Amino acid sequence: MLKTKYSAEYIQSFNVEMQVVWDAIKKADYKSALKEADKLRQKHKNAKGFPKGKLYAMYNEYYFQSGKHKEQYELGESNYRQTRNKHYLYSSGVGAAWYAKQLFERGNALRGKVWAKRSVEAWKIYHELISNYYNSYVHLVLAYGLLGETHLMEENLNISAKLCGQDSKTFKEFGEIREIILSLRIGKMILEINQLAKM
Repeated sequence: MLKTKYSAEYIQSFNVEMQVVWDAIKKADYKSALKEADKLRQKHKNAKGFPKGKLYAMYNEYYFQSGKHKEQYELGESNYRQTRNKHYLYSSGVGAAWYAKQLFERGNALRGKVWAKRSVEAWKIYHELISNYYNSYVHLVLAYGLLGETHLMEENLNISAKLCGQDSKTFKEFGEIREIILSLRIGKMILEINQLAKM
């Protein structure tokens, strides 16, 4: 199959249009971001090559920043099924872990664990392709924490720390994940205490 060649003008125009979307995401104006993204997708829907890759990256970021984690998971799964490219499972791993967190926060720990396991499975396959990106392990750590796998959580925090040259005990990003897991555990304990008090 011949690769489509793009003119410098086409590429420049596309990048300008993409910047509008990124700017909206940075401002947390997700309604505008989605509107502009859909316009961009329609305009370039028959294009092959880099534009679709950039659109994928933009949608991945949009879903994460707007808290649409189930949609982020589905974005990764859909692209992986179509291409068998393990790179797309980054979206699956991130989306499943953070959707699991949302389920835990809603008090649905059972379904939350199902989604946390989906995240772990996605990362296993993704790491067969790319195993040296520290951020992927941060989201894997969240999934393991939700599953109560503390030793695997710390083990992967150490892997991530070595990759990014940070201290696993003091790096802010790692601290945020630990705080999430701790707060969910405390919330669960309070809920159980309240239930006992009603008996």
